[in-house]
This record gives sequence, structure tokens and C-alpha cells, in this order.
Amino acid sequence: MKRMRLLTGFGLSFLLSLVTLVGIAAPRAAEQGAAPAPGNVAAPVQTSAGAAPRRQIDFNWDVRPILSDNCFRCHGPDEKNRQANLRLDTAEGAYAALRRPGTFAIVPGKPAESQLIFRVTHANAAVRMPPQVTNKVVTPQQVEILRAWIEQGAQYKPHWAFMVPQRSAVPAVAAGPSVLSDIDRFVQARLDREGLKLSAPADKETLINRVTLTLTGLPPTLAEVDAFLADKSPQAYEKLVDRLLASPAYGEHVGGQWLDIARYAESDGFLDDTHDRLLWPYRDWVIAATNKNMPFDQFATWQLAGDLLPSHTKEQLLATAFMRVGKRSTENGAIDEEYRVEYAVDRAMTVGTGFLAMTVGCARCHDHKYDPIPTKDFYSMTGFFNSTDEPGFYAPGRSGITPGPTMLWTDEATEKEIAGQRAAIAKAEAAYETARKAAAHQAGARADALLSNPAQLKHVIEQSLTSDLQGHYPFEATAPIPTSVQPEPVPQARMSPPPLALESLSPRCYRHVSDVGCQTMRTGMARLVDSWRTEPLTISASTTPGAPPAVILTPLLRDGVAGKAFFFDDNNRGVLGQDIGYFERTQPFSVDLWVMPGSVYDEALVFSHREADNAGNAGYILRLIENRLWFDIAHSRAGNGIAIHTRTPIPVGKWAHVTLTYDGSSRAKGLTMYLDGAPADVEVFRDNLSRTIIPNGDSNAGDDVYGVQFGQGGRIKTLKDGAIDEMRVYTKALTPVEVRALHQQVKPADSTASVTRQELIDLLVAQDTKVAEALNALTAARNIENETVSLTPEVLVMGDLPKPRPTYVLVRGNYDDHGEEIQPRGLNQVLPWNPAWPENRLGLAQWLFDAKNPLTSRVYVNRVWQSHFGRGLVETAEDFGSQGSLPTNPELLDYLAVSFRESGWDIKKLHKLIVMSGSYRQQSNANEELLRKDPNNLLLARYTRLRMPAEMVRDQALAASGLLIRKIGGPSVYPYQPANMWDGFNAYDYPTPDAVPADAHHRRAMYSFIKRNAPHPAMASFDLPDRGSATARRRTSNSPLQALVLLDDPQFLEAYRALAGSVLKAETAQDARLTKVFRLATRRHPIAEEMAAMRDYYTAQLQRYTNDRQAAVQLLSVGVTPVDQSIDPVQLAALTNLTTVVMNTPDAYSLR
Repeated sequence: MKRMRLLTGFGLSFLLSLVTLVGIAAPRAAEQGAAPAPGNVAAPVQTSAGAAPRRQIDFNWDVRPILSDNCFRCHGPDEKNRQANLRLDTAEGAYAALRRPGTFAIVPGKPAESQLIFRVTHANAAVRMPPQVTNKVVTPQQVEILRAWIEQGAQYKPHWAFMVPQRSAVPAVAAGPSVLSDIDRFVQARLDREGLKLSAPADKETLINRVTLTLTGLPPTLAEVDAFLADKSPQAYEKLVDRLLASPAYGEHVGGQWLDIARYAESDGFLDDTHDRLLWPYRDWVIAATNKNMPFDQFATWQLAGDLLPSHTKEQLLATAFMRVGKRSTENGAIDEEYRVEYAVDRAMTVGTGFLAMTVGCARCHDHKYDPIPTKDFYSMTGFFNSTDEPGFYAPGRSGITPGPTMLWTDEATEKEIAGQRAAIAKAEAAYETARKAAAHQAGARADALLSNPAQLKHVIEQSLTSDLQGHYPFEATAPIPTSVQPEPVPQARMSPPPLALESLSPRCYRHVSDVGCQTMRTGMARLVDSWRTEPLTISASTTPGAPPAVILTPLLRDGVAGKAFFFDDNNRGVLGQDIGYFERTQPFSVDLWVMPGSVYDEALVFSHREADNAGNAGYILRLIENRLWFDIAHSRAGNGIAIHTRTPIPVGKWAHVTLTYDGSSRAKGLTMYLDGAPADVEVFRDNLSRTIIPNGDSNAGDDVYGVQFGQGGRIKTLKDGAIDEMRVYTKALTPVEVRALHQQVKPADSTASVTRQELIDLLVAQDTKVAEALNALTAARNIENETVSLTPEVLVMGDLPKPRPTYVLVRGNYDDHGEEIQPRGLNQVLPWNPAWPENRLGLAQWLFDAKNPLTSRVYVNRVWQSHFGRGLVETAEDFGSQGSLPTNPELLDYLAVSFRESGWDIKKLHKLIVMSGSYRQQSNANEELLRKDPNNLLLARYTRLRMPAEMVRDQALAASGLLIRKIGGPSVYPYQPANMWDGFNAYDYPTPDAVPADAHHRRAMYSFIKRNAPHPAMASFDLPDRGSATARRRTSNSPLQALVLLDDPQFLEAYRALAGSVLKAETAQDARLTKVFRLATRRHPIAEEMAAMRDYYTAQLQRYTNDRQAAVQLLSVGVTPVDQSIDPVQLAALTNLTTVVMNTPDAYSLR
């Protein structure tokens, strides 16, 4: 595929013609009234702080905006930064005596005695408020508002957004052609105050184009336009609306708007911005839920707390990915706790933006300066997300590990397969227990005989301790490793996977663009220990015949519990022999050793057999945390594993005998920890192991040695000044008799004295041949299920720790500076917490959707209104606080909010209510009176002409061309993008256009892969947000880059060529062709002047390409879609250029 710069290729004649045609359309756009420039937000007419005072001044509508903008920063809610101990956001603070005796900021009824008026009008700039340094001034008109308000009693009111919405009485207004519903009566009542009326209804071509685009994000087909024009029935428009609401495209478009709130993207953000998350199933769930018209309270509750619902379904669990699609860190230098806190903060801010329209994050480091949100309330909100069972540092690369709570992403066949395999496990477990019971019955007589023969009993126990022993490492001495086998150092590096493939992920493997097949598990993969080091290694022999020696870096051997022991300093470390301790979760095993702490450790490694932190932490590990023993067996470092810990610490400076046994069941009850030969008092911390624990994936290390590690390395500190000794690894779960015997080998005693009959029977049962056969069969069944599950993709979901983490106010926002301990709560000023609500995310959902919550319904209906009118009734859809805009029609906003709540949170009903209104259906023409009285159309005396959002700009071009693939859902795709756009971000490469299926270039824009640090440049030019945080209102810019995209981007050029080709094949007459091009681009018929301009331009282009056929061929080569060889390239190139011009006129990319 060739790429070309068509701006120069079209030449001057093209540009002049473009100006001519756009110029014809421009007056039409001017008549309709262009949208205001970004940031040029006009205040509501005679409702803003800068407008003329009303007869009765209202605090919320007239006074609060003045005080918030000029005063609250220093005299508002933020107590720590409040100046002069003066607070102006509350009546109590404003009426209180000032420091100078006899003075008050506000004296109700007496502006002359009020210091507020004195200071804002003072002639001396050094005395006048606000201070000069703020560059703010209270205007004379605002001073008069304040003066009048104080004269009238200076009455304070709660912030409008914090008052529960009440259904407003529908005003009586004069009838009119656009007064069709209660919405219109509210709008007209507000217009009546300005002497304005709703505009006449739009023509039917405009109306079907508008409603189809705002409900589905796609343009109507010409057949749909013609059918609507031909339908003369009074119900024609309502039938159209109902059809659109039932269209699958509705769920894509409206669901796509929700993804802005969900900050949906498929890369991690932060520094590395890696791509190894499976997230598109959540996007597809949003589409499906939207098309099903799931009530908004249910839609939100599932996403916030689906995992906490009783007997939650797979769908409810998938919905909670809403909380896991935010940014995460995979940078090796990341501090785990710091980023874990960041994730909780992100989720609290997402709730603040998406449900409350409050800038809650401004209270992270100090009390909010403008709104009544103390820092304590902010961290109470983060408390809902503080117990999520996830790490702060995530593993990058091809580890196949997905830390944190996950769910399997299976198809129906795989679900049935796994269910069958788990049934087979249950059957094998029953057979194993039957064999054990039979063996126990038979072992009684032999146990009695052994108890009466101590010598024979001792022999049986000793023999048992040598069977199934992989290796015994006493650390008695070390020797230099032979130079011939010294591994070569390998520089440390990081590898990252390419993006996920375009084809559907197989439910049994992970595929990547550059992979030929599946990434499969590799048991026993070897690794270098500290491969980037150059120090010589030593070895320490095992006493077990055939077992390889331990490899030790900088050994430090001193007297231990029996002979020498391995002591730790800051740098030394070791690893047991290759393949020692390589166990799958299905295999029973035991590790026995002696441990001596050198001090009290926050966290210290005793030993581990797991993949490195940057590869997912699969495996098992023993740590000391505040000197309590913690043992984990895990697929991932958080979420998928089993873990137990002792309730009490082991003493410093004393040897403790620690034995860990595991039965291969993947259950916490299958873990047993012994301390000094007896079962330890432990607590289960996690009980959720369901996938492989074998390290899986590429590594920066070579293939020499890797195994059970101890000492310095990784992100966990070493056991400095402590020691380990007499380490043994078994391929079975030791019985209590064996554990006690191992203890007594070091602490001599009669090894048979304490053996009970039942313990001896347990030992004999474990040695029984039929029991061993049953266990082998059980392990085989578990292995089959483990392989299937471990190769099935996972989706990130929510899940909490069994025991909630304590939540603290973080002083100045620092993750490690804990202040007051607090409980999860909502914002108290919005709605006080009900003690009946659970203090978790389900309680948060109940708080949000309580009938007394003043924000949730208002915020959502405002965004829906914004989606149809381009601007919400509150323009700052992300901020309903003091710094946000005031509602342009508060009565209408509350009417819609109450109606929405009383409808059962019916989203489709809300959309229909709005688009059925005459206010929505009116024309967008603007006369001189409208432009003078309401230039930005805040009062809705006409429809507002809008530039389409990014996705719609692209999708309507593809739809008009016939190239758009209407498939719903599936893995994200990689449409055309300039080469090398991802260079400098990480090791990922964007697929070249010919490396992906052609159809992948023609999916809807919402299916395009979104990389946070490098969003698609064409979409970014049209203001697609980077999804780093929740976005409630997109900015609308106007830049030359947008014109360049529409003129020169291969995505659009290919669409223009396809549109031209379809027209040439469908029509034979020139005017019919020109008309159809225009209609496909704009969904309206051209006027006479437009037809004349198109004829002239098309004729010129025919002549141009007749004279230069090679230029025609070059133009038609753009894109991967084959050129129809049956069409004359000269005609196709000429009509392609005409299509380009028409598609660049305002009516083609604007809602009108």
C-alpha cells in the first residue's frame, strides 16, 4: 500500500475548488449559528454572577459564584490554608466576629458595616480584596450584587447540587409548533423571560440525520432517509426513534460514551504503558448491558460491587472490570504500596467524576478549597477500594500472569470441559478418601505391632524420612564452582509482548501478533541466578545422593543449629540445585528448615521458588513479616493463591524449626505449618488458588541454574543478620510423625516416645500402595484441569481481601504518612452515611442510589442531555461544585432527574424523552435576535450545531463508503496509523496495515486499540481523551490538524475512494452521481449552488486525470481495499477527489 501527501498532490485547483464548495456551505452554517469556541463559556442569561441583579438576590445563583471565584481559595472550606480565620462559604463563618473588635465580614441588612463590602471596594490596592497577586477583581456590577444581597439579609443556602431534587411543577406556556412535551414547556418558560421562543421544527432530512447520529453514532442510510421522508404518518418520528433505540448500534454508541467515564484503555499508562491485559470483554459487556437497557442503578452497582452481590453471576463479576481498567504500574522501580494507594485514589476519583460530578481529588492533600469536602471524606471514599486484593507493582512481559482478582474468559465449550474436569477431580478425591479409609482400617494391626517394637518403629520412621527426599542442604561447607561450568553473565533486560492479536483469543491460549501459536507452560525452566553479576559463584553440596549442589554467591557460613549454617548479609544469596523444588499446584510437597531471625523485620525473605517480581511471582515463598511466618503458594502475587501465617512472631536470635507441608489440593486447608515439630497456630490469609504456579514466560536469564532461592534479590529485603540451616525438600506432604522426627534429629530425644497410634496409622496410610495409586490418579485429574484453566485467558475483576485493610488519612497525600484511621464512607455533605449500609463497595452503591442522594440522577441525566445537545444543562458535566457552571434551567434538570429515578433508572426511556422533545427537534438556524440575546444558545431557542466527536467523524465516513464492518464486539483492532508512532514509549510495535486482516481497518472506532501514552493520532486530533482518568466532558477543539486528517489520512482517503466506486457502479448519469455523493456524505439533497460547484470541480478533475492517468492510479492505491478494476480509473479518481471535497464540508462532519 502506498501512502502519499495529497494536499500537494491535489494542487491549487483542488484547494480553490475546496474553498469554493466549503464557501457555499459556510453561509448555511453561519445561519445555523456555529458552536462557541472552546472555553468561551457564556454564563446563563441574567442568571450569572456578572448579570444584572434580580429583585431578590439568590445566594446560589447570584452570590456564591462571586465568592467562590474570588474568596473561597483563602476563606473557604480548607481549614489549614484559611487566611485571617475568616470563612465565607458558611453563614456561621461569615457572620462571626473578626479579629479586630467590633468588626464583621458580613452584617445582615447592613452592607455599610460589612467588612466584605469595605474590602472589595477599597481604593488602596494593598487593602482591597482579592489580593493583587491573584489577578482577580470583583467588578462594580458584582459589588452591587453583594451589596443588595446583604441589604436583603445575606441569607445563605446549601449549594444547589447538595439539595435533593424535587419534581418541579410543569409551567404553563403558550402553544407552539415546537412545544411538544414537558421538556419544551420548561425550556419555553425560561425563554419567555428573554422574550424568545423555540425555533420551528427542523426538516425531516435534518431530523433523521441528527437523531440517528446522536442515538447510534452512525449516519442513516439513504434508504432509511427516503423511507422516513415517505412516511407521512404522525408517528413516523417516534417509530424512527424506537427503531434506533432497538438497534445494536445504540449500545455501541451509548456504551462507548460510558467508556470515557470508565477510562477504558488497553495499555497500563504510567512510564512503561505495557499492553498485556485482556480488557475487551468488559467493553463488550458494557455494549450488551446498554442494548439490554439495564437500569442505571443495576448497571452501576454491578460495576462497583458485582463481586459482592449474593451468589454473583459471571456477568456481574465481569462488570467489576470497570474498577480495574485504570492505569497501573509495571515499572521495576515502583514502590508497591505507593501505587496500590494510587489505584484506590484513581477509583475514588472515577466515582467522584462519573457519579457525583465532584472534583474529590482536590481534597487529597488538603481540604477542598472550594467545596465542603474535607481530606477525611476523600480518604473515606478511597477506603471502599483500599482492600482490593491486588499489588501496586504489576508484572510486565509475557509472564502469562495476571495479578489481582480475575475471572476465566471461557467459551461455552471450555466451560463444559472445565466443569467435566472438576467433576472428575471430585470423583478422584472421593476415591482417594475411600482408599485412605480402607488403608487406615488395615493399618491398625501393624501400628499396634510397631508401637510394641521401638526399634522397628524407629527404622520405619527413618526410612520414611529418606524416601521422596529431593535434597538435603546442611550448608556445612562451600567450594568454588568449576570455571568450565561458570555461567556467563547476561545483561539485565526487560521483554514485553506485542499487542494482542486481531483474531479472537482462543480460550485455551494467549496469541500475539508475532506468535505462530500458543504460549505454553514449560515446567522446570532453568534460570541464571543474578545473571547480571560477575562475581564468582560457589557450591554447597547436598547429602542426598544424586541431588545437585546449592549455588551460593558470597557465602557466609557460621555455627548453626547443627554444624554450620548459612548467614545473611546485605548482598549474599543462594539457590538450591536445578529442578529442586519445582512443583505444580497439583503436587504434594514439603519444605523443612531451621530459621533464626537476626532482628525484627518489616518484611524479609526466608526462601522462595517463584518467578521474579517482573514476571508475575508464580510459585511459593516463605517470608517473615514482623517476624510472623507467612507462607504463600500462588499463581500471581495477589489474588490467585493460598496463604497462611502464624499469629505470633518467632523470637529474634533463636533457632526455630519450620516445616511446611502441602497436599496438592489448591486449598488453604491443604497447607500445614509446623513450628518446632508441632502444628503452629496459623490464620488463613488467602484461599483462592486456581492456576499454575510454575513460572511461565520469557526471561532475561539463560538456561543454567534456577530453583529455591534465599538471600538478597528481588523486591523483598533479605534476612539480614539471620540464618537458615538444615534445609530439606520433599515430594510429598510430611505427616506429623515425620515432622516431629525431623525436629528431634536436631533436638535429640526418644523419637518414638511421643508417637500416638493414630499418627502412626496416618504414616502407614501415606505409605500404602493403593493410596499412592489413588493419589496419583487424583494428581493426574488435577493436572488435566490445571492445564486447561492455566491456558485460559483471564479478565481483571474486583475482589477484596478476606480481612479489610485499615484506611488512614494520608498526610499531604503521602502513601506512607498515616494520619487518623477512618472507615469507608461517602461524602458527608452530599449524604450522611447510613449505618445500615455495609462498609464496602456495595454500601457505596447503596449510598449513590439512595433517594436522598442529590447528585447521582442529576449527574447522569445531565450527561445524557449533553450527548444530544453537545452541552449539558450544567455545562461543567465533570464539576457540580462551587467552581462549576450553574444549571441553565435548574427546574428542567430536577424534573429530568426525578423522572429518571422514578422510571426505575430507565436509560432508553430517558433518551427517548429527550429526543422526542420539540427542543431537540427544532432547527439550528440562528437569526440576529438569537445571536444577540443568547449567542452560545445556552437557553436552547434553537438546536446547537456541533462538530461530531472523534469516533463519529471516522465511523460516518466508513459508513457512507460502505466499508464499515458492523460486527459487534471482539478483540480490539489496529486501523491505519502513521508508522513509528509508538517509538520511544516501549518495545511494542504497531502492526503495519498489510499485517492485519483488511476488515480490521474498517471496524467502528470504539474497537480500535487505545494506548494511553500514544493514542491514535487521528482520533486524538478530534479530541479523543487518553483515558488516563474519567472524562465526563470532552473538549471540542478546532485545529488545522483536523482538516489534514480528513484530507490526507489513509482511513478517510480509502473511504472516499470506496464511496466514489460504489456511486459509479450504481448510477450512470453525472448529476445522479454527484447528488448521490453529496447525499451519502451529508444525508441531504444539494442545493442548486452546490450542484453547480460540484459539476465544475468534477469536470476539472476529469480533465486533470485524463491528462495524467498515473496520478489517478497513485491516488487509488491508498488503502488495503482492492480497487475495482472494472471502473475507469480516471472517473474513479475524479469522483474520489470530489468526494473528498464534499466530505470536508461542515455538513458532512457536523451535527446540525
